[in-house]
Amino acid sequence: MNKYHSSVAHIVYASDDKFAEILGVSLVSLFENSKDMDEIVVYVFDSGITDDNKQKLLSVCNTYKRSDVVFIPGKNISEKLSMNVAVDRGSSLSQYARLFVSSDLPKELNRVLYLDCDIVVKESIRELRNIDLHGNTIGALMDAFSKHYRKNIDLEPNDIMFNSGVMLIDLEKWRRDEVAEKLLKFIRVRNGRIQQGDQGALNAVLSHDTYCFEP
Repeated sequence: MNKYHSSVAHIVYASDDKFAEILGVSLVSLFENSKDMDEIVVYVFDSGITDDNKQKLLSVCNTYKRSDVVFIPGKNISEKLSMNVAVDRGSSLSQYARLFVSSDLPKELNRVLYLDCDIVVKESIRELRNIDLHGNTIGALMDAFSKHYRKNIDLEPNDIMFNSGVMLIDLEKWRRDEVAEKLLKFIRVRNGRIQQGDQGALNAVLSHDTYCFEP
């Protein structure tokens, strides 16, 4: 089967070595509860995962007879912008690697599902993977933040704020609208210090281009 066929799910994670074990739990839940998917291709933006932990992650794929994880070197946002970018929400700079999702993944891909390492999948991702984005760049869950959080990233009081831990991404639109460039510009203007880190930047740029699906 063509691995870019619509019946194939392409999943993206971003991790350093500290989160590799947690990523392993997420992988098990993904494979265990999405056995109805013809194929699942997993990409990991790798920000320093050791060879030993990579082998453990690959063993999960082998156990479930799924394709091997594709490890992609994660870009260092501080080096990319030549500035110190602050970490927020207890995460690491590895999360910023997902901002380059359109350039670092195969050009043939038009849709991917991004998952944080601490996401546990409890049922098949088939429905979510195929959801209609209604012309928006991403689909995500609305999050509960006050108007003050919105103000801090230049949003209006009633603008959408979403949780970036689960994002269905239209890569074609992301590329066409130059989302990565807009994200980097926002981070640069804020001198690398943003409320909620990468999630804050994503909300600032994509608040008006997000389809909020039902929990």
